[in-house]
Amino acid sequence: MALTRILGSFKDAILTNVVSSSAQIASDVSGSIVGGVSGSSVSTGSFGRVEVAGNLSVSANLPNTPAFAVTLSGTQVISSVTVTKMQYDTEVLDSDDAFDVASYRFTPQKEGFYYIHHQLQLFRLDHGKRVLLYILKNGGTAKYGMGTHSDPDTELYDFIGNISCLVQLNGSTDYIEGQVYTNHGSNINAEVGVNHMFGFRVI
Repeated sequence: MALTRILGSFKDAILTNVVSSSAQIASDVSGSIVGGVSGSSVSTGSFGRVEVAGNLSVSANLPNTPAFAVTLSGTQVISSVTVTKMQYDTEVLDSDDAFDVASYRFTPQKEGFYYIHHQLQLFRLDHGKRVLLYILKNGGTAKYGMGTHSDPDTELYDFIGNISCLVQLNGSTDYIEGQVYTNHGSNINAEVGVNHMFGFRVI
């Protein structure tokens, strides 16, 4: 009986301290999640059960942001034997308003290491011609990849290339952009849908 009374008192003390008329919930799980609860009530019929009536608002500082994903809004003409900046002007995701669709640059305001991925498709590339795909940091090459149409039985084919890299950005002035080069011989199109670039903060 004494043990039962002690456990009952312990239960009531916990429930009284856990929830009040205005409760604050805070958690830190690889970032921070903080919310305010108002108008809360407690059901003491079962131990540990808490019923909340009212509004719960949560704001999150997610660990893998800033993050962005961009694509083309229309066909972009890629000039031959010229390094061309990819004009990614449609935002699929821009968590911190860090991508500028006017300059086609990602300039995050949080220092760290970022994973960046760039994919490009060019339609009807001539046999023997090549494509260089770039990820640039502050106008200099951070990563590039090269592909060549090397099938002599196919005069023209659609080139698809992917590159990715881990790059450190200072969280103030460092920026990322995508470029492409081809020696196709004439202008060639990058179409809507396949061409894109995305990135996010890793740590």
